[in-house]
Amino acid sequence: GTPESDGRWYHWDHEVIPDWHNPPNTRAPNALPDGQTYQPPKSIGSTFYPALGPYSSSDEKIIINHLQQFREARIGVLVYSWYPPLKNDGQFDVTTSFSNKLLPLYLNLAKKYKIKIAFHLEPYEGRNAESIRSDVNYIIDTYGTHPSLFRAENGRPFLYAYDSYQIPPEQWKKILSFDGELSIRGTKYDCVVIGLLLGRSTMDHVKASNFDGFYTYFASKGFTEGANPEIWSQLKKFATEKNLLFVPSVGPGYDDTRVRPWNNENTQSRSNGLYYQNYLDAVLKVSPPYVSITSFNEWHEGTQIESCQPYDTYQDYLPNSPTHYLELTASFVDRYHDP
Repeated sequence: GTPESDGRWYHWDHEVIPDWHNPPNTRAPNALPDGQTYQPPKSIGSTFYPALGPYSSSDEKIIINHLQQFREARIGVLVYSWYPPLKNDGQFDVTTSFSNKLLPLYLNLAKKYKIKIAFHLEPYEGRNAESIRSDVNYIIDTYGTHPSLFRAENGRPFLYAYDSYQIPPEQWKKILSFDGELSIRGTKYDCVVIGLLLGRSTMDHVKASNFDGFYTYFASKGFTEGANPEIWSQLKKFATEKNLLFVPSVGPGYDDTRVRPWNNENTQSRSNGLYYQNYLDAVLKVSPPYVSITSFNEWHEGTQIESCQPYDTYQDYLPNSPTHYLELTASFVDRYHDP
């Protein structure tokens, strides 16, 4: 968010998160002390600098520009970080319901650019079976007939459940089992619900929860086992045996050291696009029905494929173009559909 569109800076002024390790990890250079916040527009909580400058996601011109970048990259679905009414990510006053308030605008603009929108159900305090069932009801009752809503091949809306492993299977089964007391199955609220799989240790959780499939989300190969393409053949085998959708997640690199300066161990260099290319090549080996990208614009963690510009001491995409990762994505989509 920006002062012009939203009354103040949001997210670009990210706080430096204190190190929870004991003893503390070695800190990256050029980061502020713990607890301090960056001062946009020159100083932002990202190791890269956006080609559009620090922007507001509520600015219609920015949304249109982003949808145009999606088209350039041949991306068909925008996965929208969504909080239900009266919930937000911590920076916003809960009364603003920021993500939900903006969603109608995104849906309407996405229709013009022939982009579909899926929901990324974000975690919030007190999330449980009852609240999730209420969230699903709200999504379908409010947005279920919109032509921009992404639906799976079976016609059901597509929902990603972030941090799903933090909720016990017994809670998910209430919603996702046909005989669950809060079941969406066989009702107008039935959806394809995709859980987050960290690795082989959470396979049992995914199956016991009755998810329709799983995704891996993380773009740093060392961060979780599921982020490592070397085990994707095993994950595909598990998905096939259990009749689940396997949605591997790919990313161009990872660097969150402006907001977590002690997290060097998870940094993944982009290597001028080679890291991303290797991820994309790994996808073709397992031929999944869907692929997710982490991310389009998660600038804090350095996983964005959005256009980037050289600026001051920030990292950039040189010697490649500002749209290099959009171009790599478009090339991959061609290979994915016509291997």
